[in-house]
Order: sequence, then structure tokens, then C-alpha cells
Amino acid sequence: MCVCVSECLCVCDTHCVWCSFSSALRLRPGCARCVFAKGLVWWQCQQASSAYSCFLQAAKMDPHNPEPFVFLGHYQRLVAKNLKRASKCYEKAVLLQPLHACAALCLSDALSSIGEEDRAFSICERMAAMAPTSAKEALVRMGLYWRKKSVYSEAIKCFQRALQRDANDKHCWECLGEAYLSRGSHTSSMKAFHRAVELDPKLIYCHYQIASTKLLLGLLAEAASHFSQVLQIDGNYVPALIGRGEARFALAMASLSKGFDGRAVEHISQALADLTEAAKARPGFSCVWKLIGDCCVCLHQVSPDVARPTVPVLISVVLPSSHQDSVHSSTVDKDALISIGCRCYGQALYLKPSSADLWHDLANSYHCLGKLSMEGSIEQRDSFRKALMAIKKSVSLDPSHHAHWNALGVVSAGVSTSLAQHAFIKSIQIEPNNVVAWTNLGALYLSSGNAKLAHEAFRLAQSLDPAHAEAWIGQALIAERIGHADSMDLFRHCLELTYHVS
Repeated sequence: MCVCVSECLCVCDTHCVWCSFSSALRLRPGCARCVFAKGLVWWQCQQASSAYSCFLQAAKMDPHNPEPFVFLGHYQRLVAKNLKRASKCYEKAVLLQPLHACAALCLSDALSSIGEEDRAFSICERMAAMAPTSAKEALVRMGLYWRKKSVYSEAIKCFQRALQRDANDKHCWECLGEAYLSRGSHTSSMKAFHRAVELDPKLIYCHYQIASTKLLLGLLAEAASHFSQVLQIDGNYVPALIGRGEARFALAMASLSKGFDGRAVEHISQALADLTEAAKARPGFSCVWKLIGDCCVCLHQVSPDVARPTVPVLISVVLPSSHQDSVHSSTVDKDALISIGCRCYGQALYLKPSSADLWHDLANSYHCLGKLSMEGSIEQRDSFRKALMAIKKSVSLDPSHHAHWNALGVVSAGVSTSLAQHAFIKSIQIEPNNVVAWTNLGALYLSSGNAKLAHEAFRLAQSLDPAHAEAWIGQALIAERIGHADSMDLFRHCLELTYHVS
């Protein structure tokens, strides 16, 4: 760079820089390097238009120098937002100097942005092979390319090769963890995310992925604890609030399956606190409202004296007016709790009205509410009517799902035995290995007084899953009804299989 232009660029006083350039350009008016350096100063001063004029002039004066074309590409990409022109500028720079790392990598990024990903990949592949100084950046881009193409093994190899060149690149470890996670290698993904967190403990996304992976693997207590670590970094991080709420809900379900009702209620109270905060921050997330509904309805089989979780006051907006006082006292009874669940599912459906699964959940919640109401009361009939309407809507949206037909049979059993029988049989036709539908069909036959058909249905359910306790309970009830001597042994066997409320 002539006439000490390189020294001019190091001067902090802009006025002195311009004085130096003015002197240089008067002495050498045709110096392309001086014009380019002047453009660099304009660029550093964030005067993009003036810099662009200088870069364009320098490119015309010296068309064999790649640097002006690189900065013209920067201008088109960052200022003018014209990626096609930017890619042409970078391509010209690469044509002049094939191993220009900045031009090649920027060209790759620009081509990827306009959909020419295969060309971008070939450029990165060439740079990784021929330019050792820029190989890491090229390999990372190659890994991202393969990950987008769902070729996770190749993506992992690229990220590993990049880490061989720089083992302390936290973002590369994060990319490797994502690739492992996409491939289903959960343990390896956690190790990669842990390494990224060791390099930077404030990488909240890596912390979140570690917690999410633990939740996926069923390490519920560890997942809840790690979500708490995420919330220590950012207390308003909504994905972590949802994740911890989901982990605590799963802990509650595990406690219920073991008969620890009090512990389950405690977990539900904690989950509701997290999910209410998430709903407050993101009221447009239907998944949050569904989870709140799940937390409320899952306690429907727990004793009314025990099923009194703490409910945040913020959730009172979804309660009917008759239950407002109980909410403000911080605990609610079972009826109020399931009413909250119904309204939360309704809010989720308001956001996502075409979800068959949400209609299914709403039907189940109304059915549970009806069973808690006084037998034959107006409230019970109204709840059962709403449940039937909701499950019919679910079946109409997704008639090929066996669980919806099974739920239709359960909901309609008290209204129409023929409809319930049809629904259970339809569920079995869609999924022949459907132990729950076979058991429900057997229960329907037993309640109708047809012990022979009930025994056959329970027998088929037992053949599908010998550990399914409900089928054994059905056989025990049949044996008890006909006075068989083995009825007590059958009940005893049910208790050996699992804990059951019945």
C-alpha cells in the first residue's frame, strides 16, 4: 500500500486520516490502493454509501485485485440486501484469487441463502482440502449442509474434523451435539453439549438441550434439576419453564403409577406454577395450555381429600366464577381442578382448533368432570353431552386413529351401548393389537350381562399383553360373578402385576 496508507488506517483521528489520504491522492491520483483504503475508512466509519463509491472506483482502476470485489460483496449482502449481486461480487474475487478464504466462505453463505446449496458445498469442500487456514470454517459449513440434508453421519464427521483443528470452539461443539441429537445418539449429544457448556457456562441453549435430552431419556428428576439451572441463567426463558413443567408432570404421573398420591399432588402444584408463568409470558402457545390441562385432569382418580394442589392466582382467568374464591385461597378441590383443565383445553383449541388430539383431551376432561358430578344431575348430563360432542369432533378430524375410537366407546358407554360397541370394534379393526380396546369391549359386555363375550374379549387382551392388569381384573370379576373358586387368586394376581385403584 503506497504513501504510508497502511499507517493512515491505524490513526484514530478521522481528520488526520483524511488529511493523509488527501495528500496521497494528490500525489498519486491514479492509485487504486489509496482509493480502496479510503473506502475501508469510510466502511469502518459506517458510511456505507461513500465506501461503496470508493470500492467501485478501486475495482475499475485495478480489476485484478480481489479485495474491492470482496467489500462490494459485503455492501450488497449487508447493506443493499441483494444476495445475487453479492454472490457475483464474491465469485469475481474467488476467480481472481481461488484460495481467498473470506471471499470463498462469504460466497458459500450467499449461495446457501439463495438456494444454491450444492454449489456452496462444493466451494467449502475445495476450501477444506486446499486452504488449511480456513478449513475449520469450511468444515462447519459442510456439516450444516449435511445436517440440513438429514445425512447426520456425514455431518458428525465434518464437525469432528473441524474440532480436530480447534477443540475449543464452543459453537462447533454445539453443532456436533445437534447432529448427534438429530441422529438419535442422545448420550453422545449430551457429552457434546456438556463440552460446550464447559467452554462457556452461559450457553443457555446447550443447557436447555441437556435438560431436554434427560427428559427424553426418562431421567425426570435430573431433567427438572437441569431446567432449574437454565432458569438460574434466565428466569424468563419460556422453553425451560415449559420443560420443567413437563418434567414435573411426568414425575407426578410416575408417582401416581406407584400409588404415591400426595407426592403426585406436590409435583402437580410445582408444574402448574411453571406452566402458568409460561402461559403468562406466551399466551399464544397452545402446548402450554394443553400441559396445564393435563396437569389438572391427571388427578381425577385421586381421593378428593388429597387432590387439592396449589394453583397460581394467575390461572383464575380460566375458571368459572363459582370457583374464584377457592382459587384465591391458593388450593382448589377436585371439581374446580378439572374445570380448570376443561377451560385450558378450550383455550388450546381456540389457538389450534383443528387438532384431533386436543378435542380428545377435552372430551376426556368433560367425561371425568361428569363422573365427579352427582348421579343424574343436570351438571352430569351436561358434562357427558359435551364430552360426546368433543370426541365425535376428534373422530371426524382423524378417523384413522384407534385411540379416538376407543375414547368414543368409553364416553358413549353410558348413553348408547350399541354406539360404544361399534366404537370399540372400529378401534380394534384399525389396530388389532389394541389391548385397551379389547379390555374396554370386555368391560362393556360384562356390564351388559354377557359374561361369555366378556371372557373372550378379556382372554384376547391377556394374550396381547399378559401383564395388563385391567384384563385380569375383568376375568376376576367374571369369576366372582359366576362363583368360581379362583376369583380370589385372580384378584391377588392383579395386585402382583401393578398397583390399581380398583
